[in-house]
Amino acid sequence: SVTTDQEQIQQQKPYLDPSIRQVLTIERAGVVDVYALGSLMLKLARRQGVKFLQGNVSDIQRERAGYALQVGPQSLHAQQLILCGGPFTAELAGYLGIELPVYSVAQRKFVIPDPRNIIPRDMPFTIYADSQKLPWSEQELELINGDKDYSHLLNDFPAGLHIKPEGRQQIKMGWAFNRAAEKPAWDLQTDHEFPSVVMRGATRFIPGLASYVDDVPTPIVQFAGYYTRTEENLPLIGELEENLLVVSALAGYGTMSACAAGHLCAAQSNQASLPDYAPYLSPQRYLSTALMREIRSINADGQL
Repeated sequence: SVTTDQEQIQQQKPYLDPSIRQVLTIERAGVVDVYALGSLMLKLARRQGVKFLQGNVSDIQRERAGYALQVGPQSLHAQQLILCGGPFTAELAGYLGIELPVYSVAQRKFVIPDPRNIIPRDMPFTIYADSQKLPWSEQELELINGDKDYSHLLNDFPAGLHIKPEGRQQIKMGWAFNRAAEKPAWDLQTDHEFPSVVMRGATRFIPGLASYVDDVPTPIVQFAGYYTRTEENLPLIGELEENLLVVSALAGYGTMSACAAGHLCAAQSNQASLPDYAPYLSPQRYLSTALMREIRSINADGQL
């Protein structure tokens, strides 16, 4: 549902800034527990006889009957192979001489206490849909302008800042404003600047958070990982070559799309009928000039 009456918005969501003129509400958005979903998927897979092995893949080679994988000291053989190694999928494809059109960007979220109860416990997962410049005082602007190491804080920041209640008297916040591609690594360094930047941006639509800007409540628990994405931010789901498939680049919408992505990949793996949208997500789309022209005509990439 869409609400455009500012008085009604303030009555229903008094924590939002009075300047907000439109609210789009999607019922139950953001309620999926990613850990519970993952546990359920593993449980159901085991019921179907799936066996899980842990190890580091150091090489993949083609062979007459399919593919040979070097996993630690073991050599595993498969007639069909599906590459879904998260940010390391491009590295796996590289063993076979295949260059995937993806890149990885480090992104973060964090959880903090909410001692002043600024965020209502019943507030839905809320996303600010406007880009912005961070609000600074004149004194702060003068300091930032005098230090090139902090000049990026004066840039335009994208839409997509999001916040939700978390656990007991906690809030989770995130903002995928980083756009710098990097080679994925297992260990990501903590970004001590990130929480204060996100908190400052969040005051644009939840002004009550301003009391936390200069004194972010502790402990601050950061989560970091990679958004592996294509330029147009559509995933890669489908065949790279005969008996070699990929599921990758679910950048920022992995929980939302994981089940559907797996279903689509399974259909292709079993030569089942495919939905009309399958070509738009297939790695083979880059071979179609018309299809890519249509995809690139979309103005927004939906990055969260």
